[in-house]
Amino acid sequence: MALTVIGVAFGIAGLITSTAVRAAEPQRAESTLVELSITEIPPIPVDAFAGLYGTATTPDTTQTSDEDLGDFSDPDETLTYVTVNGTEVVETSWDSASGQLTARANATSFELDYNEVNDFLTAGSVDAYARCIDRGDALAYARSDGSQAEVLGRGVANGVPTLITVTGDELNMPSVSVANLTVLEQTVENVVNEPGQISAEAYLHYTITAELYDDNGDLIYSGSMVDMKLGHVVVECLPSVPPTTASPTGQDVTGTPSDDPTGPTGDPTDDVPTEDPTTGEPTREPSASMSQPGLPPGSTAHSGTNLPATGGSVGPLLAIGILVTGIGTTLIWFSRRDVPKH
Repeated sequence: MALTVIGVAFGIAGLITSTAVRAAEPQRAESTLVELSITEIPPIPVDAFAGLYGTATTPDTTQTSDEDLGDFSDPDETLTYVTVNGTEVVETSWDSASGQLTARANATSFELDYNEVNDFLTAGSVDAYARCIDRGDALAYARSDGSQAEVLGRGVANGVPTLITVTGDELNMPSVSVANLTVLEQTVENVVNEPGQISAEAYLHYTITAELYDDNGDLIYSGSMVDMKLGHVVVECLPSVPPTTASPTGQDVTGTPSDDPTGPTGDPTDDVPTEDPTTGEPTREPSASMSQPGLPPGSTAHSGTNLPATGGSVGPLLAIGILVTGIGTTLIWFSRRDVPKH
């Protein structure tokens, strides 16, 4: 009898823990307009810097609806290095009726000053978007006018490393004679509309590395100069849970998501207006100037990061409860069976 009681207790504990873990599964949406990192170069010298500008965090998903329209207070003083032009949009939003969790970032253009060189890097518009759709799956995209990207007035192609040779004077580095700069602009996006994909992110990524030579032709520095992300949006969604119903025979029948093409899709232009950063007016889909070079619409990302789902396993508690309950019931049955009949 005691073992049976203990088994029931374990079973109840397992059910309670299972419910608690499911309730604790997080949803997350974040948006950052600028993420900047400048590498220290002691021989020049160039000081290190790391900072963010324009941030929105996860809205309150316990409410019917909520939104974060962004913090532009610039505590890191990122605007000392970066100028943002046009309407600045950084926001996250939540709507329980549709189950949609959204992150957006938008601006017309950017200018980066490096080592007191004005407009060292100029970048075009950014329109980035990530969303948990109503099934719980995730999608994201990033759009930019990549033809506007330049370093020291030299054009940079999207997705292709560009080698630029400049003088030390152009970099405001008197101890440098010649500098070979390798510039890479990438559109990073994870566009997903498949069950089981529960995270997505998108952003524009600019990296610059350098080889610096002195007047004698000696290499005095080789390594990173600048790492900058624009319009970084991220969502983590709750996993889809198919409905479970009891069949006439008592067996569970698990439903699967419908393949009806008229149902929810991952195309962000279907029902979510985006804002044209050049006009501030909402549009149903990115304009021609916002198209992504080298990436057909609807294709998968150049690169992306699937973020891990969280949550703990509660099966052991239920298993222990069932096992102990079975042992206790068996002992009771044998004890009654051994009682002599009068």
